[in-house]
Amino acid sequence: MSRWIEEVFLRDFESRLDEEIHPGQHLLVAERLQFKGFADEAAGLRVLQSSPEGPVSSTVVDFRVGRLLGVAYVVTLGNYTQQALTQRLGQTLERRMVQAILEVPKRSSQAQDS
Repeated sequence: MSRWIEEVFLRDFESRLDEEIHPGQHLLVAERLQFKGFADEAAGLRVLQSSPEGPVSSTVVDFRVGRLLGVAYVVTLGNYTQQALTQRLGQTLERRMVQAILEVPKRSSQAQDS
């Protein structure tokens, strides 16, 4: 996963700067962001693209929990960074992923008792 986050998620955005990514939309900025407080690895980006409606900003965090990959993002019209909100969403998703992983053995043992 570490390699995927670096080589695919981060580099794919960075390598497409100034390219048309969709008709009428160009990737203008791909800035790396630091996200803290995740249990395992996390990497983030602030992406700015042009569109016919004006600039569109995306704040994205990719994170992993063991071998699972999670993604949270916030998209806004305008040139904004929503790092705090994206971090809260990502950490909430991370907690739910961990809860789901930890509940699997409980469900299995309950099913066997029935």
